Amino acid sequence: MPSKTKQSNQFTINTSSLTVQRSKIDYERLRQYFCIYIYDLSESRIYSPVIPDAVRYQRMYSSLRQQTIMADGSQYAFEFNKSRRRVYICLPIDKPPFEIEDFEGERYQAVEFLPNLNDNSDIADLFRLAGKTYCVKDEIDMSFVGQGPMYFPTGRVYNYPVEEEGKRKSEGRPVLGVYPRHNWKRDRQLAESNGGKQDTLEFLMPDRLRQMYLVYKTSPITKENLAWKAYYKLASGGKAFVPLIPRDVDNLSQYAIYRLQGENRPARKKSKEDNSATLQTSQTDEIEKGSLPPQKKKQINFFDPTQPDKLKQSRCHVLLSTYQKLAQHLTKMGLPTELTRIEVKKVTLQKKASFPLSKYPITLINGLWQEEGGRNNQQQCFNTMVTAIQKILTEAKISIEVKEREVLKNPLPNERFLILIDYSKTAFEKGNPLAGLPDPYQNDLLYKKQGVVIKHLNINTEDNTALESDSEKDPDGQIPRDDSDIDDSDSEAMPLQMSKSKYLNYKLPTNKQLETRLWVSLYNLHILDLLYHPREIQSRLPNQFSQNLSLLEGVFFIYKRKVLYCKENCLFFQEVSNPTFKEDLKQLTGRNYQDILSQMERYHTWNVQKLDKEHAKELHENSYVMISREYLLEISQGDNCRALFNTTVVLNRLEQRQRGRSLDEFKVENFDQIPSSWQEIFKKWNAVVDNLSKKKDVEDLVSFEKLTKDSAKGGYNGYQHLGISKNTSKKSDFNDRLSNAIGTDLRTPINGMDYGKGIWFDEKTMKYMVGGCQALKGNRAQVRSNLVRDIILLDGQFNPDKFFPLLNVDFVRKEGYPVLPFPFKILKDAIALEETGWKFGCDKDLSS
Repeated sequence: MPSKTKQSNQFTINTSSLTVQRSKIDYERLRQYFCIYIYDLSESRIYSPVIPDAVRYQRMYSSLRQQTIMADGSQYAFEFNKSRRRVYICLPIDKPPFEIEDFEGERYQAVEFLPNLNDNSDIADLFRLAGKTYCVKDEIDMSFVGQGPMYFPTGRVYNYPVEEEGKRKSEGRPVLGVYPRHNWKRDRQLAESNGGKQDTLEFLMPDRLRQMYLVYKTSPITKENLAWKAYYKLASGGKAFVPLIPRDVDNLSQYAIYRLQGENRPARKKSKEDNSATLQTSQTDEIEKGSLPPQKKKQINFFDPTQPDKLKQSRCHVLLSTYQKLAQHLTKMGLPTELTRIEVKKVTLQKKASFPLSKYPITLINGLWQEEGGRNNQQQCFNTMVTAIQKILTEAKISIEVKEREVLKNPLPNERFLILIDYSKTAFEKGNPLAGLPDPYQNDLLYKKQGVVIKHLNINTEDNTALESDSEKDPDGQIPRDDSDIDDSDSEAMPLQMSKSKYLNYKLPTNKQLETRLWVSLYNLHILDLLYHPREIQSRLPNQFSQNLSLLEGVFFIYKRKVLYCKENCLFFQEVSNPTFKEDLKQLTGRNYQDILSQMERYHTWNVQKLDKEHAKELHENSYVMISREYLLEISQGDNCRALFNTTVVLNRLEQRQRGRSLDEFKVENFDQIPSSWQEIFKKWNAVVDNLSKKKDVEDLVSFEKLTKDSAKGGYNGYQHLGISKNTSKKSDFNDRLSNAIGTDLRTPINGMDYGKGIWFDEKTMKYMVGGCQALKGNRAQVRSNLVRDIILLDGQFNPDKFFPLLNVDFVRKEGYPVLPFPFKILKDAIALEETGWKFGCDKDLSS
């Protein structure tokens, strides 16, 4: 990362993946550190069709963990290769191999592993086993080594309070869970860029902490849940989290699931409910026994990224330092490994495109919960919200009309309904506040099936599902949450756990909360309108697409065996098996769908065995595919890797802003660096600095932080004097221009790196990433920010000018760019709409 304050055209970025060059692997040297033995399970009884896959693998992992414990309580590294039906065990060179048995009691003999270094699968198994020699292997962590993710020592990633000998202190889990997998999708692309030789293999190393579920009080959980989620309980003494395995379900009388969503969250103000949560800190042993009373929160302390000494606890710093140490460890052993780096350039884009919502009026309906006799404040709540919504929409030039719910029975042509509610679907489920009461959602579902365009806007701030982030189910769209919206609970796994009266006695959302929820609802309402009325879509698309429909016409978007495409100003949503789709595909792109499937399978099976049915089905259903006459491409799944922040740059910015300087150093001398529109502001800035220098009570050395901070917070009101104290974007713009003018980097460090904003592309490796503007700040910011995606070009010539504009929209990811082209968002909404019972067809033209 360059040290200049002015943004560079190109950045070199580390990513959370490692590369290995097969030609440099020294297996003889590796054998001086450990020996690997293979146990062939291909003929085992456990592969009987009567045993479900999930049960088979869970039982086998459990059995292997018990058989690979060393005498000192730690564990030998092992790998269970499901596709090859093999078990690999890594032993010290002086340890003879031993027999193992499967969970049916069948025994297997060991054969030494002599890898074929031209075989991708052999190198992948070798890499994972060598990596596991670096894993945590002490007595408490013995069950971490064999199952699922690998756990590396990292330092404290997150903290939880415990009490020991009457003294309260903070303990941390000093590991990082990583599930490394070979990026098979990259093989062919790497080979083609290296003269046909595929020497470099890439291993993805995504961390899994965001999927950690902490178990500690009553909640429904089954053995089937354990097959696909990572659940944890506190180990004895409460000093570590240990994976929950199926047999634990029988031994725990009470347990509950709370999701740890990321360690980079701002501290919340304590509520009365939080005070009761501290009871569990002095009774950690009792948690496993299930004797603690229900508590709403698990207290977890998160760091403040504005403090230099705390910044090194950030997720990105932990990942980067961990992978660097792991790479050094593997290289020393004879497996040369490097952290993957890419050279990215910013994709130049115009202003974000938005839907023309002002052309389509909104009908607002009172859907607040109605009781017999009615609640006294129900109508008052509705009127208050109507006033607030009207103010927001009037400024946006969107007309709005309020009507009664009966109008849903006979809607006007093109009428769209926004229903104001204060409940969620889950509120009516068993154990939740409104269980057993009539569910208005069912009536709305009937209207949806008839083609009535309906979207709900939940204003109940007590409902932890009201703003359920799309990113939990869809990494490509998300709603930012305020601090008050933060909740550690898993809304799918636990009840709302409150009385009906408390649930319905809620505070109205703040203006900021309401505006966020309102715009998200309106965008989704507009997408529903596009799907219900698929003809004449050009005028309903964002301006840059309505003016240039060629960006969409003739481009097919496929996901989950469904396809979305435009033809003759009409939107089509179909099954890939539909003959009309195949005819249109041939006519508009000259391609055959079966040939496309064959190309995908050939790409993904290159240099390995033929894809089995299970993997072929997964490939066809879960791939994001774009087809046009120009190209056939696939976009890699999310969570593969992401950019890792260079913490030293952030620390440098903190130091530059907090270091004391003489006031003269802050004055602008060369106005050539300042645009004419800003020159008056900077003349005023110089006057503010001069006035301060004349005051007797001003220190000789002043930091930029103090110079600009409000006097109420111990500062000198710098921003207030300039009239930009409440305008965040003006502040950042001022900081940028002042930094460039005086040659000192005074930009806001909490926003992370410069590449944390916008869309970036590495043309050489065909990787792109979408940054979050505040990648170091806020709820789960580092978990979701800066995902790196691969563009897998299966055929043709990639055209960035037609691809990246599809990411330049503001209606998928609130206050950010979507990670996938926006038609995939419409496609996913169409799939969800179809599940309600709506039948699509372009002949269904309900518009006037």
